[in-house]
Amino acid sequence: MPNTLVAGGGGVIRDERGRILGGFVEPLRAESARETELLALNQGIEIAKGLGNAVWIETESLEMVNMIKKDSRGAAQNRHLLTDIRNKLRGLNFTITHICREGNKVADYLATQRRNRDNRITFNQDSAPPLVKALASMDRMGIPNIRE
Repeated sequence: MPNTLVAGGGGVIRDERGRILGGFVEPLRAESARETELLALNQGIEIAKGLGNAVWIETESLEMVNMIKKDSRGAAQNRHLLTDIRNKLRGLNFTITHICREGNKVADYLATQRRNRDNRITFNQDSAPPLVKALASMDRMGIPNIRE
């Protein structure tokens, strides 16, 4: 890849009460921030599919929300990812919405953890890192997240 970025993605899958069902953090190689977001979204959907057929996707990228909702073809270099994402969403009852990063402390934290990883880490409620559990609890209680 010409101009490959080393970035990362992370996500959390929760039930309707905000309890952790699963999550991941992984290093990603992509040519753009958009591609990084698509790769992370793709991974999150893959994990969520194994946990049920009703999925509510929250992303800090309003662009991702619009691309999925409007069935956008996107840039040529990302069409294969968009097609893969749409194929995974087929048959699911899904909603996709925009959320500011301050509204999802867990995903925001996980996205910063890829610097410390060489490979994908997945977890569930029992194996989630203590800080992830604490942040998920704060989200459930509606405790605001103040960013510097």
